[in-house]
Amino acid sequence: PLNIFSWGAKLEPIFNFQNNYDTTTNSGTLRPFNASTTIGPYLKYYLSSKWLLDLELNYKLQYFYNDSSSAESQQRSGNVYTFRTSLTNKQAKRFFNPNVAFYFASDSPRVGTEFASNTYDLSFSNNIFLNDLTTINTLLDFTRTLYSERPQGTRADTTFAVKLSGSYRLNNQFTLMADLKRTINVSSESSSYSFNNTLFSVGASYNLF
Repeated sequence: PLNIFSWGAKLEPIFNFQNNYDTTTNSGTLRPFNASTTIGPYLKYYLSSKWLLDLELNYKLQYFYNDSSSAESQQRSGNVYTFRTSLTNKQAKRFFNPNVAFYFASDSPRVGTEFASNTYDLSFSNNIFLNDLTTINTLLDFTRTLYSERPQGTRADTTFAVKLSGSYRLNNQFTLMADLKRTINVSSESSSYSFNNTLFSVGASYNLF
């Protein structure tokens, strides 16, 4: 690499809408859902010619538009503090390019207690370069979330996810993408929050330059 050590900062504003569907009129209304701004430093350090260490520390200020009509315990606007570190093999081998990452988030609403939580996430992924045009990625992810400030008692969710994704570069501008993901969430309140689903998506990207 040109530099063994590099660092910087990021500023990321996000604004989300939600489509509120009314079954009586069979129509939806697009309304503002939440807005957030994330800011924080990052660091990249090459431990060797093969391994890259990444560190991120972020603060997010978030606002949910439906808080004004929600019970105090359900309000979610407030602060989120996150930490992420990862170790990536940068050799660009054909079949073995692993990454291991750990993520922690502390969600601290200003008023509400229902969604105050600590999240711990550990993931393993690997890139496979079948040829110059085709890349395959596999991902295993384990997440544990504790909602410890709820008036009715602590809720604990454990989420397992497996993902297979791929991309194919048609030319210098167009790339086709697809992914298949299976998620299982096991909650201490299984009747309300346990679920499992399978998602498949396809897309394309276009590079302007």
